[in-house]
Amino acid sequence: MVAGDHEELPGHICNVEGLGLLRGSFIYGSNASGKSNFIRAFKYSREMILDERRPKQEKSIPQSYRGKDDNYSTSPCYFEYNIYTSGEFYSYGIEIDPMTERIVGEWLYQMIDGAEDMIYSIDRNEGGTSKIAFPSMDHILKEYIESDDSRSFLTYVSSFKERDNEEIRQVHRWFKQSLVILSSENKEISILNRKEFLDRLVFYLKHLDTGIVGYERNRVDEIKKRSEYNRNRPSGSKDPYVFINDETSSDGSKKKVRIPDEYSEFDQDTIDKIVKTVNEGRRCILYSNEDMFEFYKDETGVICDEISFLHGKRSFPVKFKDESQGTRRLIQMLSMFEMTSPLDGPSSEDELADRTLIMDELECSIHTLATLDLIRIFYNRPESERSQLIATTHESRLLNQELIRKDEVWFVDVPEDGGERASSLYSLESFDDPDESFIDIAYLEGKYGGIPFLRTLDDQEDDY
Repeated sequence: MVAGDHEELPGHICNVEGLGLLRGSFIYGSNASGKSNFIRAFKYSREMILDERRPKQEKSIPQSYRGKDDNYSTSPCYFEYNIYTSGEFYSYGIEIDPMTERIVGEWLYQMIDGAEDMIYSIDRNEGGTSKIAFPSMDHILKEYIESDDSRSFLTYVSSFKERDNEEIRQVHRWFKQSLVILSSENKEISILNRKEFLDRLVFYLKHLDTGIVGYERNRVDEIKKRSEYNRNRPSGSKDPYVFINDETSSDGSKKKVRIPDEYSEFDQDTIDKIVKTVNEGRRCILYSNEDMFEFYKDETGVICDEISFLHGKRSFPVKFKDESQGTRRLIQMLSMFEMTSPLDGPSSEDELADRTLIMDELECSIHTLATLDLIRIFYNRPESERSQLIATTHESRLLNQELIRKDEVWFVDVPEDGGERASSLYSLESFDDPDESFIDIAYLEGKYGGIPFLRTLDDQEDDY
């Protein structure tokens, strides 16, 4: 994400402490080249760091993450992030034992004037040593090591307010709030937003010619208390109810709201965060491939509305699940661009400015012209919002120097002989003087790699 020495599209650069950082990176490659695995690496490491990898059905890192070489089955896996947050540069990393899927090494450094200033370093391998830069936290580190806690130290410390440390809190907050991942495997996304979110969403959906001209709310019926249902529900059944606050109705009963089946797998902790968010006066939108809901609070208490969309002159609303796959994808992406934040996200609009958005298959189910315009929408965000977008794509029409810079283009490729199929990630910048006018054509002709090698059908006829 460090900018090269180019003059084109200067608005694509964020100047941070004298360092030019790119707002976008677009990764090209053939099918099965490793692009989605690259996104999965972000998702997997974030889940491990935040202790959100559920359910842990396997006791080891899946074979698909380790490649075909047997040596990778026992070699440790490393993930390291260099980030800028709250006015400081940090380097944070973890080492994972692939056989047990446990964090056995962890480190956090603050980068000051080009030098690494250790905050803590932990080695939980046999004979390893651990140290922390703050004497007041020595006993906390000792407790962590002796407890053999499976969480990262970053999450362990941040879970206790009385043990909080400013540097550790900032880095934990970046992973929790600022790193937003949308993969092709996502089924639902949760968003905290400004009040006008839906109006702005419809504005962009109109612009992208989806046929949507408005939206409609339908109040979800108040039903019954979650805990009461849990006590009496049949074994193994899903609980479609949630107890939403401590207020009472006119008849003295507690207020509650039905959560449709696709959300019934939410754990109580997630539900509690939704309730806390709404009771703070903020709005929460939940959507999946099935339905879309908005939670908010008015003078009567906590409300849940189902959101449907209005199309042209039709007299009836269209539910989210009945929209095309492309429209649902557009809504997800526009939400990321606009004001996405996890359930623990900040309430201040200023705090929503710096996010890193990771996206797999940028153009999935979306027309080429709409994809190009989505990129324009992203870059048209105010420069004060220093969000970054890292996306995999096959859309060669993006390789246009009027849309993205040369240093924002990356390729993924694998060795010609196949071998262990270890992927290689490299920049367009590694090529001498690419023709700026015809990068898309040169790419499709194979000049930069990252495309499939297709035999002619005549070559394969004898195989049948």
